[in-house]
Amino acid sequence: MFSMPGFSGEVHKVSPDDAAKHLQENVEPSYPSEPNMRVRGNVILQIEISESGDVTSIKAVSGHPILLTAAIDAVRKWHYAPFLVEGKPVAVQTTVVVPFSPGDSSERIKQVAELIDFYNQTFELCRKQRIEGPYTEAERTCKRSISLAEQFEPARRLERMSTFRETGHVLFLEGKYAEALESYQKELSIGESFLTDVNAELAAAQHDVGNALLGDRPS
Repeated sequence: MFSMPGFSGEVHKVSPDDAAKHLQENVEPSYPSEPNMRVRGNVILQIEISESGDVTSIKAVSGHPILLTAAIDAVRKWHYAPFLVEGKPVAVQTTVVVPFSPGDSSERIKQVAELIDFYNQTFELCRKQRIEGPYTEAERTCKRSISLAEQFEPARRLERMSTFRETGHVLFLEGKYAEALESYQKELSIGESFLTDVNAELAAAQHDVGNALLGDRPS
């Protein structure tokens, strides 16, 4: 664990996997009861857990608006074993995933949390290797992060954009210009499916494709 600014000052950040191991009481969300409701998917929440293990703050990260209230109501009732630093209980911040689909269970929640944690580690290594090298290792790592991002729910499109962008950068630096352009075009295609011209991520994707067409090195 390491300290970082949180909801209420400085708290300790823990991985979703570590948080899942501390989870003692998991209240399943009530599925929305609107007629003909067929919305499914994951709700991603950032939460703060007190020294005693109670969920004290919740912020929505992603998820269908119809599902957010049910997810927040459920997670607010979750309880964790205290997180200890040097033998003393501390407040922590983490990310939780609340899936909405028939047959979901706490085991499924844990699996999704582990996937997100593994993706985050892989993507950060991809970026580090892109900067420090070697590029051959970076290419393998970045392509692995693409495979992981493709396992996310459809709403997590920014992660997929980021992985294609980093992979494009590495391929360009390796001199694989056609492959780099293809990766950038996938980045742009995803962005165009849900972003508008005022979004910085879409502008970055357009910039990447333009640079690749002109033969400029990625910035």
